[in-house]
Amino acid sequence: MEKLSLSKLEQYLSKAAWILKGPVDAADFKVYIFPLLFFKRISDVYDEEYQVALKESGGDKDYAELAELHRFIIPDDCHWEDVRNTTVNVLAASARRISPTVSSGTATSSTRTSKSVSRSPPSI
Repeated sequence: MEKLSLSKLEQYLSKAAWILKGPVDAADFKVYIFPLLFFKRISDVYDEEYQVALKESGGDKDYAELAELHRFIIPDDCHWEDVRNTTVNVLAASARRISPTVSSGTATSSTRTSKSVSRSPPSI
């Protein structure tokens, strides 16, 4: 099997990205990408802070979930992994996830349950 050059790999990846995004202007594409990157980062930060608090407390999940220990509050079932694992009716599932925590346009300060954060963050 022939080795791919860096240039050839970049061409394949560029073509694959074009197929995935479809005929959307690159300047308009950022409207979709930046919110997803921000959402993913918020979830990663929460996971990092949760793991640090869990370690500091000797495994106390209630302590690790305290809102005071986190820069961001992620409502139940609204973590990146929860949304990522939704494969059908994504829009309807998202609306169900956020509607209990949103009232009059402002989010409540509910915290995630131990059930939804007991998983370890994905390894990179």
